[in-house]
Amino acid sequence: MASRAQVLIPIAIAAVIIGVVGVLTIPADSKLAETKFAKGIVKLDDTTLNVQV
Repeated sequence: MASRAQVLIPIAIAAVIIGVVGVLTIPADSKLAETKFAKGIVKLDDTTLNVQV
């Protein structure tokens, strides 16, 4: 019977390889896209908070 390490090590290596390939094949348009969120002010009791929604 296979030990726990004999099963988990190949699975972990495969997961890392799949993750690296996935990151390398992300289209350039979706990398580091800047998102602009709406800004607003919320007043709670006497405290004013600047928020982004």
